Amino acid sequence: MAPGQTVEPFEKAAFALKPNEISPVVESRFGFHVIQLQEKQAADTAPLAEVKDRLTTFLRTKQTGEAVEAHVNQLRSKAKIKTFI
Repeated sequence: MAPGQTVEPFEKAAFALKPNEISPVVESRFGFHVIQLQEKQAADTAPLAEVKDRLTTFLRTKQTGEAVEAHVNQLRSKAKIKTFI
């Protein structure tokens, strides 16, 4: 896990741990978490040829998700939505 890959409360707790430590209960918008850090590894770089396919897939998925979200928001702004609870 690298900085910026998770929500702030989770990341803050995870990066404060030392190897083999277990966090207290951490609450995020996704629920409650208990984190155990097994080991820390230095960041590494890889040749583009090794990661090109993964990067392409990641970027396409991200772009598609953003397009879907924009479309849904556009539809919501034009729709009459009623909630019956």
